[in-house]
Order: sequence, then structure tokens, then C-alpha cells
Amino acid sequence: MSGFAVAPVLGSRSTFLPGAIGGHQGRALRAGDVLPVGTADGERYPALKRSLAAGKAGFSAARWFMASPEDLHSPAPLRVTPGRHWKLFSAHRQKLFLSTEFRIGAQSNRMGYRLEGARIVPARPADLLSEAISFGTVQVPPDGQPIVLMADR
Repeated sequence: MSGFAVAPVLGSRSTFLPGAIGGHQGRALRAGDVLPVGTADGERYPALKRSLAAGKAGFSAARWFMASPEDLHSPAPLRVTPGRHWKLFSAHRQKLFLSTEFRIGAQSNRMGYRLEGARIVPARPADLLSEAISFGTVQVPPDGQPIVLMADR
């Protein structure tokens, strides 16, 4: 085993935050957390195995690219393909959705990016059955603030 020496859940060592399972105590990492490192695969990573055995390997957090502050405030267009529930919205609300500048709200996470902007409400209430959804699907909850569904949808 290589990587972190945490107990696998369903064959994975990753963390599933909404279910509070896997990874390190089923939660996000915090400052001061220590993760045990598994044994290195000597055949695939011989230099790493030697470094770990000698106690010389240092580990650091990944470096993330951050756009400049100017880029963060520059709108970027996204393409939208109308889905089968598009017709539930009036022509006015459809146009509003396509022409509004939205911002990603603070309540966003891996499950979905909550958008802040114009309220997009259907022409009439609709009861929809649960169904499979794709990455990037836009869901419109009753408050009318769209959510772009992400990895943990």
C-alpha cells in the first residue's frame, strides 16, 4: 500500500464529507492533523521507498493555483444546454437565466455551487421524481437560486 495509512472504506481511502466516512476521522483535515504514511511500493517508487526508509522524505501540502484578484471579478461565460425541464420556466425566466451574471455563493461545496443572482422560479410549481443527474446539471430549488451540481451530486 502506498499513500496514507488510513482505513479503507468501500475500497477507498478518500473522505466522503456528507456521510462523515473515510479518510481521517470522516472529516476535512484541520491544522495540526497528522496522517500516517503507508509503505511505499518499492517496484513503482524505489526512490520514495529509500527516502522513507532513511527518514529523509519531507511532505508538504499541494500548491494551488489562485487567479489574480482581478480575474476573480471578471465574469466568464458558461455554455448551457436546455434540459427536459427547461419548459417549466416561462420565456421571461429562461431569458433572465441566460442573461444574468451570477456569483458563486459562500454555501457552495463539492456537492454544488450555489449561485447568487436573479431568482429563477418555474412558471408553476412542479413535483419532479428523483432521477440520475450529470455533473454540471443546474438544479433550481424553491428559493429560485440555481445550483450547479458538482462532484458529490
